[in-house]
Amino acid sequence: MKKFALSFFLLSSCFSFIGQREYREEFNEDLSLFFGVQMRLIMPGFGSEIPMVLSDSMYSSSTNFLPGYSFGGMIRRDFERGFSIEGGINYTQRHLKVSMAVADSGISLQNNITFVNYEFPIQGLVFVKLTKSIFGSAGLGTSFFYKPTSVRVNNYTDGKSNFVHYGYSRWKFGAEINAQAGFEFRTKKSGYFYLGTTAKIALAPLFEYNGLYFYGTQLKANDFRQASGAFLSVDFRYYLPKIKNTGRQPLINPIE
Repeated sequence: MKKFALSFFLLSSCFSFIGQREYREEFNEDLSLFFGVQMRLIMPGFGSEIPMVLSDSMYSSSTNFLPGYSFGGMIRRDFERGFSIEGGINYTQRHLKVSMAVADSGISLQNNITFVNYEFPIQGLVFVKLTKSIFGSAGLGTSFFYKPTSVRVNNYTDGKSNFVHYGYSRWKFGAEINAQAGFEFRTKKSGYFYLGTTAKIALAPLFEYNGLYFYGTQLKANDFRQASGAFLSVDFRYYLPKIKNTGRQPLINPIE
């Protein structure tokens, strides 16, 4: 609950700041500034699977990522010649499936681990007009992320066997390279609708994964591996339409 409260506070602060329309007073014209929301489905299998077999032959453990999700707010500044700069904040959840077994004992189980981080992306976008309302886009940028907590799961099976799986955030902050491509449908009254894909390549591990097997109080097996945060996702974004200022306009000429 604290994680969701923190993400809600950060997103609300971001929304209240970037939701305000700005304009150039000296020229009396609106900036090409847009606010949007983003929803992302994270697909597993893109550089993020970490199958493990521990060195002790009596115990085996494998781990792989499941589909995750991300949502947040974006702000975009459009320039001439179809170029834009975009930034924002996203709340991201990654899910892992853990399978464990002890040889010749019939002991096996599965569990899921959830890992949370906050992402702050910034990227450049290039748009190509395909029809009157449809634009193709491609972008490249980077993301800085913050990982607030580590995760740990304990599983007792027959009263003596204890499986421990631990995801440790040795580095609370990290960075990624983003590449994206998609299509945008633009309307004046309803706003902009975007559908595309994003590929992320992590510059630092998402976390360190540690698997342990205890029999009673004795440690029988122990191994660890760094988990990559790279993923491929399907993205949907919606940008609010621009609102014309119908109120009193600032004076351009000096007051006499």
